[in-house]
Amino acid sequence: MTDCPYPDCAGEAKISSGVGYCPVCWQAVFECPKCQARNRAFARFCRRCKAACGFPERPPLPKGPAMLAALARLPGEVFAEDQFWAAPASCCGYLWSVSTRGRVWRINPAGRRAEVAASLGESFGSAPFRIRSLAVEEGKPADPHLIASNGRIVKSIDLANYQVFEWIAASEGGRLLSNMQTDGYSAVEADGEHVYALERRDSACYLLRRNVTTKGLDDFRVSDGPVGGPFRMNGRVCVYSPKSLYVLGDAGLAELPFPGAAHAILSPRDASGFLLASGMPPWRAPHDTPNVYVPGIDGSSPAYLYVNVLAHPARSTNISVPVGAACSRDVEDRLVITQTGSIGVFDGPAALPRHHDQVVPKGAEYVEGPLTAAFVKMAGAGEKIRFYYDDKVQDAPLPEKIDAIGFFRAGSCFVLAYFKTNNSSLGFAVWDV
Repeated sequence: MTDCPYPDCAGEAKISSGVGYCPVCWQAVFECPKCQARNRAFARFCRRCKAACGFPERPPLPKGPAMLAALARLPGEVFAEDQFWAAPASCCGYLWSVSTRGRVWRINPAGRRAEVAASLGESFGSAPFRIRSLAVEEGKPADPHLIASNGRIVKSIDLANYQVFEWIAASEGGRLLSNMQTDGYSAVEADGEHVYALERRDSACYLLRRNVTTKGLDDFRVSDGPVGGPFRMNGRVCVYSPKSLYVLGDAGLAELPFPGAAHAILSPRDASGFLLASGMPPWRAPHDTPNVYVPGIDGSSPAYLYVNVLAHPARSTNISVPVGAACSRDVEDRLVITQTGSIGVFDGPAALPRHHDQVVPKGAEYVEGPLTAAFVKMAGAGEKIRFYYDDKVQDAPLPEKIDAIGFFRAGSCFVLAYFKTNNSSLGFAVWDV
């Protein structure tokens, strides 16, 4: 009897740690945690026991020997031949990305497939997008939405059924910040009930907030100068100017000045002292903490400006970025600073160091529990990817001519995403784990 949950498929799902794919139709599948029935990627209730459930985005990793054995295999390859500026994101067993033409690509790592799933329209994809759960109708469960802006309007697409929604339109004479080259570090955001975007109008910048059920629109004046964000921090939404972090609360935006005489940087043009992961926003807001890390300049040196929102200013400080270091994130969005020979994961203002021989900074390191993925330089062998699991290591070849974005979990696959440097299309090295 088939256990593939997709219609007209007679496959037997291949499951690892509760997630997997059907090797016949190559659709993502997950196990109900209550009755172990196999369900479709976007199911909200189990098809057998009807319990509420959802695709586990980060299931348990295999134990060390099994993980390293899987990573020892030659990775598969997938390519999305389009032009991309923003990094992909993982959701429900797939990777998703938006090209500068507004095409929404769905990458199926297990099936080694990349396809255009839908279109948002021209000029989307020039800034980071978000995948967030939105309940657009009262009484109905939330679905994952890919949210993006093109300078005139913020749209979302329901990834379960590809229905497109329009949320925020630019004011008359205004412009939504949505281009990494001209607007700097801008993005969109959502918190389940609202969609957020930044707009420049009347010589000032505003944070816009749209309620997804009532459609009510609020705006909050931020600053005359450049602004970055928005992003979520422990259930709140933040934006920032060169001198201050702003946290949205019931009374509006609360301003928290950055520590000392430092100032935040808001454009890739000013980030020459940072080696940042390509296509990703540079700020960090670790999950379930009151901490925010924003790239800036302290004196004349690059530094991350650390603000503890609950204890500000007592626990706010500046974290120096050593010359040549790379800055990235771990799976909890904590700040990771990599120097030659060591990786520091920041929990508050201080790093928890991991010392690894031969590590070189790339800005695409990965840290999850005992697993670390980094780049190493070996005498006579060039650069390789090195996977660490506790004290065990496994090397893998590095694809040629790439600009590394980062490592992702997508269902039962571990993926390195990168820009192909000759044409800004996307490439993916895939390991089945």
